[in-house]
Amino acid sequence: MAAIRACCPSLLLLGVAASLFFGQISRTILGSVPARYGGIASGTGTTFRQLGTTLGVAVLGATFAAAGGYRNAATFSRGFRVALWVGAAAAVLAALLALTLRQANKAESLRCPDKAAAAATPGRLPGGRREWSG
Repeated sequence: MAAIRACCPSLLLLGVAASLFFGQISRTILGSVPARYGGIASGTGTTFRQLGTTLGVAVLGATFAAAGGYRNAATFSRGFRVALWVGAAAAVLAALLALTLRQANKAESLRCPDKAAAAATPGRLPGGRREWSG
């Protein structure tokens, strides 16, 4: 029981961080598209969030089972600790990827101001072409 209690602060921190993160990511997704595409963007964001949750549970569950398991408190604690470290490493990698993609997006908009202007103008595609509305 002591091993499980030792995990509680980490789980509490994870829960608080997730609750702060998911609201902001939804706001970012919806803010990055014109309002008329909000439903598509929201659905896509939700789909990828569910996919990430499913893969995360599968990978971390397999990691927990491989590194420890439910045999006794010591193996449970070891497996849980390894799974948390794997999850933390995945979060760091995801953050680095997000920063890299953000920098690439900024560089692209600086090189191609037409694309940035077209993205901000509803009904216009890059190159000034009009969007089909049929």
